[in-house]
Amino acid sequence: MSLTGQDLAAAFKKRPISLGSALAALVFGAATYYRSAAVPEMESLLEQRTTEGERLKNNIKYSALLDDQLAALMAANRDIQERSVRPVERAKNYQYFYKMEADTGVKLLDLRQMELPAAGGARPGTPPKGPKPTYVGVPYSVAVQGTYPQVLNFLRRLESGLHFCRLLNASVSTARNQNETTDSGPTPITLSLTLELLGTP
Repeated sequence: MSLTGQDLAAAFKKRPISLGSALAALVFGAATYYRSAAVPEMESLLEQRTTEGERLKNNIKYSALLDDQLAALMAANRDIQERSVRPVERAKNYQYFYKMEADTGVKLLDLRQMELPAAGGARPGTPPKGPKPTYVGVPYSVAVQGTYPQVLNFLRRLESGLHFCRLLNASVSTARNQNETTDSGPTPITLSLTLELLGTP
């Protein structure tokens, strides 16, 4: 037995509330099923959009300081360039230590600028692999002699001087001649250092 449109209309007129409720339940059921299937996808999309929004918000927040930060970085880079040594300018580099000798009163016993180590562990004389480094450690062997305050002053000036310095090795010994008497003044101290000054190749 087939139902026509007139039969459905008549049935709806007899029981409008029941049929309306059944139809609404079907519509709500279909909508709920559709929405529940789309929830994981929507949550993933929401998380993605939230992350993107946070990134854009931080970009806007920090971009206000970009000019100041760029100026600070450029000033710091200029300062590092000015404070770095050039390995080829040996005489100028030695003057740095000679001035420190005169200022502190120590006596320079040894001062040698050593050869730069080969990049990447390669043998000296072979071209380095990869990009040219921006900065290198220029090695020095230095030995000074003086009283304890003089030697300490020399060491402090090295650490806080014009050029960036990294001490690699240090040894201290007394230099008093065994034949001298103990009342001949402060015992001279010899300080031997291996150090690096920051340099530009």
